[in-house]
Formats: sequence, C-alpha cells, structure tokens
Amino acid sequence: MEKMYISGLIFGVFILYIFFGTEIKCGSNPKILINIPPLIINSKIYIGDFHLHHWALGLFIILFCFLLKSLFFNHYLFYFFYGFSIILIIHGLFYQDCFDFR
Repeated sequence: MEKMYISGLIFGVFILYIFFGTEIKCGSNPKILINIPPLIINSKIYIGDFHLHHWALGLFIILFCFLLKSLFFNHYLFYFFYGFSIILIIHGLFYQDCFDFR
C-alpha cells in the first residue's frame, strides 16, 4: 500500500511539473492547454462562473476515496490517489490566489 502512496506522490510531482513547471505565478496559464467547454477552459476547471482550483480538486478526490473506502471496500488504488491528491493540495495552496474562486 505504501508503494502505491509513494507512486502517487511521484506521479503528482511529475504531472505538476509538466503542466506548471517550477514557477508558481498567479494568473498564469499552464504549459499544456486543455479545452473541454464549458467545464475546462485553458486547463482550468470551471463550475458555472466559479474556478475550481486544483487544490480543491485534490481535496475532493481524497474525500471521495475516503468515503468509498469507508463504505464499500479498501482498494490499493486509493493510496495512489491519496498521494497524488496530497501533491495537488500542497502545490495549489502555494498560489496567492488559492482562495479566489472568481
């Protein structure tokens, strides 16, 4: 289980490096732009007029996995998602506008 957690941490760092690089700059667009309107615009997730930061997405993933684990079953992939989500949360909270959802 801990190997999956560490794999999730490493994968999270790798994905964030590919999308964001090493610089944390508010308002900047990621290096890879994905557009799937109306939910994803320039690799940013929107629910209506509200921007869903990647730290909030990571928190949602952790809570969802915890709920599934508590109610149904314990699967080794949950640990991968825990590690990945922790990295998303830590990285996302370094932005000065991390609590600005507009």
